[in-house]
Amino acid sequence: LCFGIATILFILSGFLYFYIKPMKEDATKIATPRYKDLLKNKEYMLFALFYIIFIGMMNSSDHFFSVYLESRGITSSEYGMIYSYYVFLECIVLFILGRCKKKLNNDLLLLLAAIFMLLRQIVNYMNAPIVFVILASGFRGISWAIILHIAYRYVVDILGDVLGTIGIMTMTLFQSLLIFILNNVDGNLIEKYQSYKPFYMLMIVLAIIALIIQIIRFIINNKKRGGEIEEKCYN
Repeated sequence: LCFGIATILFILSGFLYFYIKPMKEDATKIATPRYKDLLKNKEYMLFALFYIIFIGMMNSSDHFFSVYLESRGITSSEYGMIYSYYVFLECIVLFILGRCKKKLNNDLLLLLAAIFMLLRQIVNYMNAPIVFVILASGFRGISWAIILHIAYRYVVDILGDVLGTIGIMTMTLFQSLLIFILNNVDGNLIEKYQSYKPFYMLMIVLAIIALIIQIIRFIINNKKRGGEIEEKCYN
């Protein structure tokens, strides 16, 4: 029944695709994207590194979360409610961010997203009481909402419309490669040690790396922002 419903929804989304208006871009610009500019843009490269590690860690963690909960005695129906809980939080946060008229500090939001995901991995690693595991799963919904709200628009702002598309596709490619690697490593870790602790330890390490990268970005961009303000005041 679940797969039948999913099939119907996929077919409907396929029909809806034909009603999406195409983007109007200069054909000459699209035909000659400068891939080298991705490597030259340090701001993009640092953000892409954060994004790839963060999303790779989050998705790989999600792929094994259901079996982890099953090992903790959670049934399929209960897992459905838990999943709905953090998707609901995701929708609420997206709604709030979309409605917020005041310009938000994107780097601070990304920092919060990284902290939330690290806390979630720590709670799972500690094999905390199931109530805390369920509550901490809400951090995933909050973090993913922040990423959805910021990431793609942020890349386009850095690189421009045409090169931004290439930048997004490049991030997606390497993120998928990392998930491919992690899914195989994670499954073998769990099987070998008959425990989820090594798996969540790896997720914690990746979450810490992502957090460190975002802290560096936060400091660099704040200094840059401060310098721009001083320059405007001087002028």
